[in-house]
Amino acid sequence: MPQLHLLSRMYWTAFQVLSRRRLINDNGPQPIQVSELVAYADLMHITDLDDREDLLKLIDNMDQVFLEDAYKKRAAAQKKEAQKAKRSAKRGRRR
Repeated sequence: MPQLHLLSRMYWTAFQVLSRRRLINDNGPQPIQVSELVAYADLMHITDLDDREDLLKLIDNMDQVFLEDAYKKRAAAQKKEAQKAKRSAKRGRRR
């Protein structure tokens, strides 16, 4: 398993913590809220503005990749479910 650089590990840990606190609704997972990022930075005593900006940018980039993947998977599952329902409806008409 690859080892992450200490700074990379810090950002990955932040993403994991914040991702578990994201809102999820009928449309699926929602972006991590900036207020959650600010609260995390405060909790971790990240006070330097450049460090906070880096945290925001990196977490936002990771979140975009996560959301794109989640929505692709959701769309594929919905398509599969629609095809299954269509096949089931065809079978029901034959009887």
